[in-house]
Amino acid sequence: MSMSVSTSRATPRRILAILVALCMLVALSTALDARPAAATTAAAKTKFGIVRVCLKAPVVLSGVTYWGPYNRPVNVDAYYGGHWHKRATTTPNLHGCVAMKLQGGYKWRYRVYHYEAQTWYIGRSKTVKVKAGHKYRLPTVWLQALTT
Repeated sequence: MSMSVSTSRATPRRILAILVALCMLVALSTALDARPAAATTAAAKTKFGIVRVCLKAPVVLSGVTYWGPYNRPVNVDAYYGGHWHKRATTTPNLHGCVAMKLQGGYKWRYRVYHYEAQTWYIGRSKTVKVKAGHKYRLPTVWLQALTT
């Protein structure tokens, strides 16, 4: 006589486990959606404001310092949960300026922390709390250049 285990109870347990896992995934994805993000669709246009800033970096030629446009990576930070979080990285245009759609209801800033050719470029813009549908022009950021 052989013994066999009924699988009729295992199937409902598996289904229940799968449903619980799916509910947990849905809850996690809604919690993650609470974080701010850059605009990606035209439909989301009303939730965003536009923040513009220009960045200048020192260039030394023959012992004289000139200020030119900064055209290297710029971090875009949002403040939520009591801390600053890097949400994106962008590159300024030829004039050293950046304009991005940023989600309303959060504080935002542009930040530079970049190493190139034995020089650290460091600086950050003023913080702005973005309101949906508004445009902001932040003061020019004059970066520090620290040679190593």
